[in-house]
Amino acid sequence: GSYDNWINSAPVSASLIVGTNVIKAKATGSSGPDVDHLRIEWTGSPLSDTGYAFRNAPHFVSMIRDQYPYGIGEVTIRDAQYETDAVLDHYFYHDNTAPFLCIRFIQRFGISNPSPRYITECARAFRSGLYSPPGSVHTFGTGDYGDLHATIAAVILDREGSSEVLDRDPSSGSLREPLLKV
Repeated sequence: GSYDNWINSAPVSASLIVGTNVIKAKATGSSGPDVDHLRIEWTGSPLSDTGYAFRNAPHFVSMIRDQYPYGIGEVTIRDAQYETDAVLDHYFYHDNTAPFLCIRFIQRFGISNPSPRYITECARAFRSGLYSPPGSVHTFGTGDYGDLHATIAAVILDREGSSEVLDRDPSSGSLREPLLKV
């Protein structure tokens, strides 16, 4: 089969000492495809045994499925990095990212219940990377997608966020969060 050329190795054990803690990693079986014998133990302090143990020991999975000289391990690392970059790009450029972030920014820096127009203006600034307040010669941002300079400028300088009439209205504004004040 395709896995006949695997080199089997003897069991391996390694200890990592961090401060007063010792973490042992043991590979108790031979290596090979789809075989995982890694066990991680925390043995406590090398000076005194505290009796602590990992309830759910960390399980490390390598991005490399096969090893040199028989496999193509380097390609799988590259592919994993490309896949990670691709999923992060997908999340960043998703249609709902701009409105989601704008609602959170508006609630943190502005008002608790923003109007759809306010959210749309902020999302437009996030997507275009530019914001120019009405009646102003100033432009904020670099023109790049996701520019937070333009987004925060849209949150703070929008007419709904800086209206004196809305500031006097008792039903408008932001709810207090007493836990943030403590």
